[in-house]
Amino acid sequence: MSSGSTYTGACLCGAVRWQATGSPYRVAHCHCEKCRRSSGSAFATAVGFPIEAVTWTNEEPVAYRSSENASRLFCPHCGSSMAHHWVDIGTMWPFIGTLDDPESVTPEFHLFTKEQLSWVKLDDGLPCHLTFAPTRKGQQGDESYSPEVD
Repeated sequence: MSSGSTYTGACLCGAVRWQATGSPYRVAHCHCEKCRRSSGSAFATAVGFPIEAVTWTNEEPVAYRSSENASRLFCPHCGSSMAHHWVDIGTMWPFIGTLDDPESVTPEFHLFTKEQLSWVKLDDGLPCHLTFAPTRKGQQGDESYSPEVD
């Protein structure tokens, strides 16, 4: 994940495409209920960028305001979940599954594990956070823990 990298992605039908330039902010697995519902999966994996680093290069996605400070973006044609936009802090989190090269990024941690499904077993060795993870800028998050592995 170098600072001069360009990342691209698209929805299932290809109508909505995105591009991000620069270093990703973070790469995370989120287990919160809203991410589960919007992604249709047990958890959502996304890569975060400053909002100004992300451009929509074809059609723009449709936004659904899922909370006071966040919107979920999806393709108006095929319905693919594209990204999570943290409006209040100015970050865009495209979902890893939309990347043209999903191997170009590697998840760093799990967050909102207090909402994780009981049958999801975390044995990948990544740090886990009950809610938010601390940012690289030193902002507070909760303490990380290592899940017990049977």
